[in-house]
Amino acid sequence: MIVTFRSSTSPIQLNTWKDLTYGAGNFFAVSSSIGPGATSNFSLSPDGEFWNQKPTPLNFWECIGYGGGRLAILGQRNTTNYDGCWSNDLGTTWNEFTIQPAPANWTVITYLNNLWIAASDFTLAVSNDGAEVWTPIGSTFGSLWTGFAYGNNRWVAVA
Repeated sequence: MIVTFRSSTSPIQLNTWKDLTYGAGNFFAVSSSIGPGATSNFSLSPDGEFWNQKPTPLNFWECIGYGGGRLAILGQRNTTNYDGCWSNDLGTTWNEFTIQPAPANWTVITYLNNLWIAASDFTLAVSNDGAEVWTPIGSTFGSLWTGFAYGNNRWVAVA
């Protein structure tokens, strides 16, 4: 198999793109603002080449996931009263949510088998109702979680 990569120009140049996922026939990406005039953004593309920007509630978005017909994005709560948002309509409207206690920076979100799982600075959390209500499951490992995988009936996290 030969894989070819092509460059694509986003209409949004003032932002740092943080994460990417795929679902419902689209690629989805989130960004964080990095300078004057920059805002947090969400974009979608059916082909990965041409992107359509949609607004989100303001946040420093870090990660995005898709599952069960729903998008979910997570970021930093330090400047807002929420940790993330979810959308049932491909990002046209967003519903804010919080995860208690509030870590500084959510870095990973994923979905599998009707379960959302998220990680942040030293905390893991799960949601089984579509990313609306979250339950911290804690962490005694003292690590910044950076990724998840599921296989052989087991979740594995890396830090």
